[in-house]
Amino acid sequence: MREYDAFRQGVEPGGMMTTADVRLLVCYLLKSLGEPVSKEVLTDTLCEDGLANFFEVTSAADALVEQGNAEKTVLADGTERYSATENGKHIAETLMTDLPKSVREKALRRAMYHATMEKRSKENEIETKELDDGYEVNLSVGKGTERLMRFSFRVPAKEQARALEKGFLEHLDELCEEVYRILLQ
Repeated sequence: MREYDAFRQGVEPGGMMTTADVRLLVCYLLKSLGEPVSKEVLTDTLCEDGLANFFEVTSAADALVEQGNAEKTVLADGTERYSATENGKHIAETLMTDLPKSVREKALRRAMYHATMEKRSKENEIETKELDDGYEVNLSVGKGTERLMRFSFRVPAKEQARALEKGFLEHLDELCEEVYRILLQ
């Protein structure tokens, strides 16, 4: 019988129950994504669907760096990004079949989603102001002098404002395509 040594709070059945499995899954994600990602992307990815415990994921990222299987880069804005080293890529490639295929696929899909949302959040502006009678949501494609277009909405409830923000980031490409299509007809 396999001994479960990982924190299990918040982990759903089928999730990672050993520290080694959590580390391997984080290493697999870093290799598969192919670009540096924040620890927040890793934790959101693996904790959202109960694949791993938050503390295990953050510990795994740091342990992979200490072991030389991942590297941490600090960007000019102070954010940290993690990526797999050559050794980490080799380990992930060699041992990935130790992880269930369904877990690998689910984790990679979620990681790609969270990495895309994080990137879009940084490249575009979202500003929500509370008004006396609701909220004003300003959504800009691009930032500063790179701003391509801007949308402003007034909504009565905070939930609607959050839904606009999320929908903007999730459907940004389709939104831009549709606006251009309509304007160029």
